[in-house]
Amino acid sequence: MAEDENIPIASVGDELAERLGVALLESHDAAANEKGVTRARLGKRSQSSSPTTNARSAATAVPTSTPSPFFLGNSPCVPKSKRVKVKANHSRSAALASNGRVIPELSSFVHLLPDMTRVDQKGQMELYHILYENSVRLYTCLQNYLSLCVFGTPPTIEPLTQSELAARMTATDIERSLHIENSTMRDRMDQAFEALCDEMQSPEISILPELVGRSPEAIDEYLREHGTHISVDMLVKALNHYASAGLRKPPTRAVEGLMAASQDGPSQSDIDHRVETVVEDDLRHGANLDGLILLASAAGLADLLAVLVRIRGSTNFATEQDCTPLMEACAAGNVRSVKCLIDLGADINAYSITQNTPLIYAAAAGQEKVVRMLIENKCDLDLRNENGHCALMEAASAGHLNIVKLLIQSGAKAVFVNMNSEFKESPLTLAAYKGYTDVIEYLLSLNDYDRSTRDEELHTALMEAAMDGHLEVARILIQAGAPVNLTSESYESPLTLSCCGGHAELAKLLIDAGANIEETNDENYTPLMEAAREGHVVRIYLGLQFYSYNFTHVVKILLENGAQVNATTDETMETALTVAACGGFTEVLDVLVKNGGDLGLGTNTPLMEAAQEGHASTVNYILAAVKPEDRSVKFRQQMDQALSLASENGHFDVLQVLYSNGADLNFDYDGRTALMKAAKNGFTEIVEFLVAKGADVGYNLEYCFVM
Repeated sequence: MAEDENIPIASVGDELAERLGVALLESHDAAANEKGVTRARLGKRSQSSSPTTNARSAATAVPTSTPSPFFLGNSPCVPKSKRVKVKANHSRSAALASNGRVIPELSSFVHLLPDMTRVDQKGQMELYHILYENSVRLYTCLQNYLSLCVFGTPPTIEPLTQSELAARMTATDIERSLHIENSTMRDRMDQAFEALCDEMQSPEISILPELVGRSPEAIDEYLREHGTHISVDMLVKALNHYASAGLRKPPTRAVEGLMAASQDGPSQSDIDHRVETVVEDDLRHGANLDGLILLASAAGLADLLAVLVRIRGSTNFATEQDCTPLMEACAAGNVRSVKCLIDLGADINAYSITQNTPLIYAAAAGQEKVVRMLIENKCDLDLRNENGHCALMEAASAGHLNIVKLLIQSGAKAVFVNMNSEFKESPLTLAAYKGYTDVIEYLLSLNDYDRSTRDEELHTALMEAAMDGHLEVARILIQAGAPVNLTSESYESPLTLSCCGGHAELAKLLIDAGANIEETNDENYTPLMEAAREGHVVRIYLGLQFYSYNFTHVVKILLENGAQVNATTDETMETALTVAACGGFTEVLDVLVKNGGDLGLGTNTPLMEAAQEGHASTVNYILAAVKPEDRSVKFRQQMDQALSLASENGHFDVLQVLYSNGADLNFDYDGRTALMKAAKNGFTEIVEFLVAKGADVGYNLEYCFVM
């Protein structure tokens, strides 16, 4: 790249820099002198490239057969508290190197390797060159990533996480450096970054001060021209940390996080915490021996993978893991690794601890080439995981239309319904829940379905779409004949669910399609009551814009289409007004009152509900809506009850409002006055106020002593 074509570079920002713990070394030569490490001067090539039998010399030597200049990048660091702890088995390395079983070149890698005692020197040297070559790729990739983190300008005004930086800025570079077919390795850059940053204070990779502020391309070119070397020691550290990062968060775990979004289950943070705890424990017991084969499987390092499998005599991990190497390769989408493992005898239908198969992982991750390869090797299409989902269902849930088509064309059943689920899931219902219109249209175009269950499946899909506000999906399903009023075991209807979510347009679509506007759910609530209960305006920030859900719009649509404003529940006599007041949703309450809502209905009236929950603005609204001259004896009694409830629950501001409007301080509500209830619950401020305003401190003393 010409000098005038260099990309303008700016700091990533104070917040991101602080989070990354970036600290550039001020002087390359000063750091080198401080550490006492001799390095090749700028403009010269290193002359020490022959490995010796000494373990330390072997760890720092660069093979003569490997070109020496590689891109090094920069030298950020993070606090030690954030480092990934990896215990290298140095005692094992030293012992094996000293007794001649392992060639000196492999001594630095031996803690990551299986038993090498049966491998001859030729085989060991072959493995060493494979390890060295792949380590250089990984090291170079990591350094490029770090350089972009420090010098790159994020293409957005919003602060980016490390994962977002990696995903947006290094996709091409990583794929080029590692020769992988997807971007899964980016997901593990964070872990490798944090682990290796501490090591990067070494002068062997410290940044040259004259490179600060220059583009990654300029840095790359500069270092190549001046022949800076990468030592074997640093390659081992990079490889070690990548392997550890893979164990901490393997590709299958990321895919399971995506699958968890389509059904009930532990949150991704819970999953990550569980896995991290297990990995920390496993590392202490030598499970880091599996890190290298996991890395090779996920990153597509097929040559390394094949050698490791041949040495170990197994395509499985050495220690007990949740998944197999084939599953990791499938989740990552590395066809070379998948082919290598299948050719070496890996079980194509193996189950993970969560009952997922290689095909399910590949389908959920959208790895079409891998899915095709697994199908060509006669994998079972209908195996299901612990959630009752087959590969087709996971592909539909993730919106991978190409894989959905491939699986169905290969014999997968398009209409299987998971009867173990509360909502009787199918590929169609899962696609509807996530809003994938293209998948839905394709599934609806198929004629291979059971008409006896078709209505129920369509109705369930419509409920899923209504729940999340997928308007276009709902329209497609209704046009395909989805019933809008079918009785379900959950007692919910599409209209009720759309009202709960504040989806006004979708509610109108369902009403126009004939939805029963008074259908009640298991709580005996009508759609209007549900909309009033949710009541508030929700603004959710997604991406770079806000999405608003205004429940007053839903309430208005329901009322305009004939919803009964004063409908009540059977047992508690709740109304749309009482549930709105309970939530403090004054705007909704105002709409209901203006459309004939009765403020006097309910076992607990709207005024009592608002006072009990401490919604002073709603209390003020109700008192203003019923002028003093219009207040009946019954309403005044409700004011007295409301004052008692406010005192009992510690709502001083509500108490003051009610008192100023004439509520009785000594009203006996269930055998106690407001003063007695406030005193019992320890609300000193309210007690003092009531006493000061003349509340009877001796009211019903005989009753109190009896109690």
